[in-house]
Amino acid sequence: MLLGAVAATLTALGFSIFQARTPEMSLLYAGLEPAVAGDVMMALERMDVDAETRGDAIYVPRPKRDNVRMALAREGLPAKSQAGYELLDGLSGFATTSEMFDAAYWRAKEGELARTILSVPGVRSARVHIGAAKRTSFDASADANSAVVTVRMGRGPLGKPQALSIRYLVSLAIAGLPEEKVAVIDAEAGVVLRPGDGAAEAEAIGMANEREREMERRLTSLLEARVGPGAARVSVALELDMEREAMSERILDPDSRVTTGRETTDITQNSSGLAGAVTVASNLPDGDAGGGQQSQSQRNEARERIDYEFSEVRREREKSPGSVKRVSVAVLVDAVREVGADGATVTTPRTPEEIESLRQLVESAIGFDDARGDVVTVEAMTFQGAAAGAGVEAAGSPAGQLVQDNVMGLVKVLIPSLVTLILGLFVVRPLLSQTSSTALAVAEEEDEADNFMPATVDFAPMDDMGGEIEGPEDSLDKLKEIASDKQEETAALIKTWLDRAEEPA
Repeated sequence: MLLGAVAATLTALGFSIFQARTPEMSLLYAGLEPAVAGDVMMALERMDVDAETRGDAIYVPRPKRDNVRMALAREGLPAKSQAGYELLDGLSGFATTSEMFDAAYWRAKEGELARTILSVPGVRSARVHIGAAKRTSFDASADANSAVVTVRMGRGPLGKPQALSIRYLVSLAIAGLPEEKVAVIDAEAGVVLRPGDGAAEAEAIGMANEREREMERRLTSLLEARVGPGAARVSVALELDMEREAMSERILDPDSRVTTGRETTDITQNSSGLAGAVTVASNLPDGDAGGGQQSQSQRNEARERIDYEFSEVRREREKSPGSVKRVSVAVLVDAVREVGADGATVTTPRTPEEIESLRQLVESAIGFDDARGDVVTVEAMTFQGAAAGAGVEAAGSPAGQLVQDNVMGLVKVLIPSLVTLILGLFVVRPLLSQTSSTALAVAEEEDEADNFMPATVDFAPMDDMGGEIEGPEDSLDKLKEIASDKQEETAALIKTWLDRAEEPA
């Protein structure tokens, strides 16, 4: 048992030393493509840096992580998975056709857009596919360009405002690409923006979200001025009318007419000629035209035209989506908190009159319209914890931050050390104490046995002056006296003699 306990203690001590000497690993890169991750691992081997791979993540010792990242960045690692305009640097003017250049150009455009989308907070990976329409000089009805953006988020689904920003970015980056031709897809949540979704509807949703946040902020500040900081929670929901409506109205008044035009025409016609019969001689140069009688005629004509139209009113009205259909507001206020004489916090429910005054205050702030169906709910409940301390962020001390950053390393050292200490105190120490007690008892028995001399031995005790003091009878009497004084030791000695006497047999 002693040897086993010592071996276990040494093993635990060695394990604790090994854990203490093993560096804590920290994340270097994650989510890299296999080819890029292989290049990074080869670079780490050249740099003689210990690295571990856990799935698609690469870990290195924490003290070396920042230096390793800078060294890899100097070598251009990890390489960007999406190539951008650098694709155009390798094209040669002699061996590149127009089709090859167009394909490389659109690939470069897709890569640059994907890199920009990756800068959006929360986006883990992005791919852009552009459907470039082929235009010719003789085809004026060619289709417009289109694009599809696929996004994979790190946490949660892709929100509508972020999808709108991505669509706006892609639409402006590609000439001739309308916004309704851009589709945005979340790899996990599905389609966020479909082709043909009007920008007005998407913009209305974004504006509604902003209005909700602004109303919540204003109502919170208004209520906290009455109930105290942190003692009010406000939630606003706007129900929008997403229908688009266009109306055209034309009204005619038959009882009224308006002169739109007037046209007057005067015609005067005069004519004169010879009277009589016309013969062949009339056609000769010197012939007689018929006796020389003259005839005249005159005609006068006056004409007037007036155009009338009925009175007409034209009205055209277009209703865009995004108008507020209904407003719903929920307000939760904390109970009244007071500090008693003993220092304890006492909560008191708010009166119905105060709740009603708060409700009227909220209705006035939001422009409450009963005909529209607006709803305002105000409730008073006791918050969990002191309302005064809500929203207060406690700053940690540097020592606490240091312990938090190195908690795993401390655990690796403390657990083996604790096991070693327990083995040493509760296993090794009792065994050593028991062994020492047994050895001491045996040594005392041997010493006591040596102090007694057998009665059959002839000896002549000497006094301090070197002379004989007692004879055999006196020695026997002395032995009896000692045995009577030390009965237990005498019994142990006799038992030892008996045991020794039985061994040769």
